[in-house]
Amino acid sequence: MIKTDIVIIGTGSIALKHASIINEFYPDLDITLYNYRKRVFNKQKKTDKKILSLFRNITSDHLQILPYADKSFAIIASPSSHHIKHALLFAKKKFHILCEKPLTDKKSLLKNLIKVLNQNTLSSHVGYNMRFLESISFLKNIINKKIFGNILSSNISVHTDFTTWRPNKLYKKTVTAQKSLGGGVVNELSHEIDYMNHIFGRPIAQKSVVHKSNKLHLDVYDVCNARFLYSEFKVDVSLDMLSSAEKRTCYIIFEKANVLLNFRTNIMHILKIKGEDSVYSFTKGMTDTYIDQIKYFIKKIKNKTTNETDISSYTVLTKSLLRMNNASND
Repeated sequence: MIKTDIVIIGTGSIALKHASIINEFYPDLDITLYNYRKRVFNKQKKTDKKILSLFRNITSDHLQILPYADKSFAIIASPSSHHIKHALLFAKKKFHILCEKPLTDKKSLLKNLIKVLNQNTLSSHVGYNMRFLESISFLKNIINKKIFGNILSSNISVHTDFTTWRPNKLYKKTVTAQKSLGGGVVNELSHEIDYMNHIFGRPIAQKSVVHKSNKLHLDVYDVCNARFLYSEFKVDVSLDMLSSAEKRTCYIIFEKANVLLNFRTNIMHILKIKGEDSVYSFTKGMTDTYIDQIKYFIKKIKNKTTNETDISSYTVLTKSLLRMNNASND
């Protein structure tokens, strides 16, 4: 039997990022890889050599894996179509669960997972790491304190080219390009929907459309345009995972100022209706959010706290993403 502090499911870039962070900041914790695909590792390959160096134990038999202590946790970083299955597997073993986004399109499975988490009094977290950005916290403070008055409208955009994300893999064979593995623009770029809910709250209604640009004849939708309605304003969201131009912004029109947050440059521009304009540059970027997220989750387990990052709190977002995925005009 293998009693472990942490078990990681998945060998993609996010899984390895988590393992590297834990090894750096928590070197006393041992990490086990659940090799559910029974992948054969070659020590001569650079990527495989890195994987072998990150994990103290590697096994393809989940029956061998048990929690070392009541604070042991599992990181679910397999393809999104496997998230709930793997989370259930290790929650039943009484591992706390950090599950990468998105959760699932099967509401019944999500309900079952929440039941197991509650029965075993387990902490959970969904890996929307953009919540940990300094700039997001700064922006949320502006909104909550109404520093520039009420919100009139907002536009959230992310345009990127997913074919460049994993240069060592054929893009059509990646999770992003395969519907069966939970790929597609809505699931892959759902960080924007999460931070929208985080800073504005839950919308009262939504309208959206997804379609295929047919640039690469993909199996999945690569463009989504959505509008989310709040009681006093609207938020337009533009998602494009096959764009020739890289863009990731949040633009908010307030009564007293317009605020543009550029995530690629990590700079916020505040254009005031009256008074001098302001520019804020943030030092901590996206890489830091993964570190802060792990530290946050370990503290959450220790303190036995529950909050809006719990898996049970994501049922509404899961339904929202499901509606967006099904809003095709093809």
